[in-house]
Amino acid sequence: MNSDSNANILLKVSHLKKKYDSDYIINGLSFEAYRGEFISILGPSGCGKSTLLQLIAGFLEPDEGEIYIADQLVSSATTMVGPDKRGVNMVYQNYALWPHMNVIQHIDFGLKQQKLSKSEREHTAQHLIEMLRLQGLEQRLPSALSGGQQQRVAIARALSTAPKILLLDEPMSNLDSYLRLQMRFELKTLFKQLGTTVLYVTHEPEEALSMADRLLVMKDGRVEQIDSPQMCYYRPVSPWVAGLLGAINSTTSSEIDQSEEEVRVGDQRLRGTVPVPETFIPPGNRVELRSRPEDITIFLEKPESVPENYSLVSALVLYSSFEGKHWRCTLFVEPDLIFYALHHEQVLPNTAIWAIGRVDALYIYPTSS
Repeated sequence: MNSDSNANILLKVSHLKKKYDSDYIINGLSFEAYRGEFISILGPSGCGKSTLLQLIAGFLEPDEGEIYIADQLVSSATTMVGPDKRGVNMVYQNYALWPHMNVIQHIDFGLKQQKLSKSEREHTAQHLIEMLRLQGLEQRLPSALSGGQQQRVAIARALSTAPKILLLDEPMSNLDSYLRLQMRFELKTLFKQLGTTVLYVTHEPEEALSMADRLLVMKDGRVEQIDSPQMCYYRPVSPWVAGLLGAINSTTSSEIDQSEEEVRVGDQRLRGTVPVPETFIPPGNRVELRSRPEDITIFLEKPESVPENYSLVSALVLYSSFEGKHWRCTLFVEPDLIFYALHHEQVLPNTAIWAIGRVDALYIYPTSS
């Protein structure tokens, strides 16, 4: 990393650990965030996502490790800078709005703490109201606001003090699917306009991918992968990351062939991709395969030709289920491989079919045994 990149680092988390009772919920976690960067933090419930945000905000003390904000040590086992002195604000899943305060009072609350003049507070509040499309709602209490409006009030309140870092803990989990889709674009556009550094926790892969400059995938209190959304999606570093990002087809019954990117499945051979650079798998070793149903195409007759970057396998349809845009077909390949593919029409059980998939979308990983 060059000196310009180092100067652009706003947040540095180093070897962080936090345990509850005897279990580590954060276990040796390290990463850096740049100024103006949007990082989506993705992982299942219980992996430590919310705990990480609370450690960065200063609501929890680490057992080990350090947190630096703008080169200042703010957290360690022996140092704790108060939450109000970090330049960090947080928006919670339930928004944590005060029921007795209207919209303008929520926004004005943080401004008063900064001891700004009345005219300065009014100017800033009006600017936030316009940016977050809250015009006409200034006198409403939270109980008179929709979920999307409450979310925007919570974000306006958090932005009113111009924080260095904004932490968002699943802020769209209470919204319906259409509003979530709309808010993804609006929030990312807003934060880019403001140049705000954002850490955004979610357990929804599509949401994380669509909003992030970089994606931080957490597992068991650690960073499993941190990279661009495209790299995490197309080159997942482990079967676990691949599965989290939609590669739910999985088998460990295959063996690597003489070529390190060709595998045997029963009497058939498939070509795939080893997504982790410089990974060598000795011929004959068992491997784990991962792929996404949407990357597999079904043919009822054997194709006359198969493009060079695709693999072909014969399979039997076990059953099909209708999902609206497509049918999900469950397929079986001798001796014991079951996987899914998406098709535009129903295919009856016990139908023999041919399936092809892109070589670069069939991931090959060494097994631990």
